[in-house]
Amino acid sequence: MTTEQDFLALVAARLGRTPGEAPPRFRPSQPLPAVGPTEAAALADRFQLELEKISGVVHRVNDASEVAPTVVRILQAAQDAADEAARGSGPGPGASDPSRPGPPVARWDDPLLDGFGIDAALEEAGWPVIRFRAGDDGRAFASRVERAFAGVVACDAAIAETGTIVLHSGPTRGRTVSLLPPVLIAVLRKEQIVFHAARLFRRLARAPMPSQVIFKSGPSRSSDIENDLTIGIHGPGDLHVILL
Repeated sequence: MTTEQDFLALVAARLGRTPGEAPPRFRPSQPLPAVGPTEAAALADRFQLELEKISGVVHRVNDASEVAPTVVRILQAAQDAADEAARGSGPGPGASDPSRPGPPVARWDDPLLDGFGIDAALEEAGWPVIRFRAGDDGRAFASRVERAFAGVVACDAAIAETGTIVLHSGPTRGRTVSLLPPVLIAVLRKEQIVFHAARLFRRLARAPMPSQVIFKSGPSRSSDIENDLTIGIHGPGDLHVILL
């Protein structure tokens, strides 16, 4: 993998400049203050409190066997709500209607998701699953994700103080899955939650950086100069976190 210094040297060469010395890698030395709870249960409670303040939804499950059924229930409820809004009155036939298959659901091809049986549960409920595998055509996959009803991802961390989930991009963890579909479902384990961002940044500084680190706090919010707030324009309008 090309290092940061290699990349900057290549840019300098293309510009006809002499590569400069790379700045030293940041190595934090000061200990972090003991702020906030450290117990997993207390961190989970605070995370849920803060996320729900900003219109996110937390679904608590007791073990891994409950994750896939919870994903299906979230999708069925979201599809029914979308149908009702489109029809203007009364609930329309959602993905729970066996006569009509649901729209596709995109998910990361990630070991963190493979053990939950999500694909089988979705297919059985009539939701086709699309996921990007190494060697697939990225542009074709992004085009399919644009038409997906929901994206399913696995969290790498979460921040309790702000109700924020943290996602690392990777070769089979495409950014489009967490950005383009109107509904985002993220699976999070309690032990992945830290209290504040400083502790997470300290952790990131000690490991190789992914191509992108996404901090997502609630559904997408966009506001113009007149402070007219719109939900779901630049990202998912619904964020559901399955807390395991």
